[in-house]
Amino acid sequence: LYDPTVLRSTQPCGLCCRPWPMCQFFLKKSRSAGRPLTLDMDHSRGCPNLVHFSYSTAEISKDSSPCSNAPIKCSHCNPKDPAVWRYFFKEHLIEHHPGVSLMQYSHIWQLSAEEEAAMRKIWDTRGKRKKPRKVKSSLIISEAHSSRRVLAYADLFVSYC
Repeated sequence: LYDPTVLRSTQPCGLCCRPWPMCQFFLKKSRSAGRPLTLDMDHSRGCPNLVHFSYSTAEISKDSSPCSNAPIKCSHCNPKDPAVWRYFFKEHLIEHHPGVSLMQYSHIWQLSAEEEAAMRKIWDTRGKRKKPRKVKSSLIISEAHSSRRVLAYADLFVSYC
């Protein structure tokens, strides 16, 4: 979303940032009531980060998970075509459906102020993690207290028996 090195025109994958069509995600009707779509893991392909995720959870921005970038079906594409990532739907329309009015679909890619702020915060704090505590050196044990001495005595005991 904020990475200047990601070319939006390539419609990158939402999981690995590789350009379209390297990663293809397909949606299917869900068997659960109240969840119209789910990710079709059998037909989705190409993404090295492909994991099963809750589609209905991923498409909604919440405080605990502010990103709402999820694959969506384009109503202008063939039903058998792969889904398009929400954040890059505008670029998809420009490239594949140039005659379509962008304003009609702007609600899809425009983020709420809350989501925008939360995603900005994540971007600004990326990589700033607490430094791990220094690893303490192991205890120094004298030779007299080493377990190797026990093994030496055990060998002597076995040879006398």
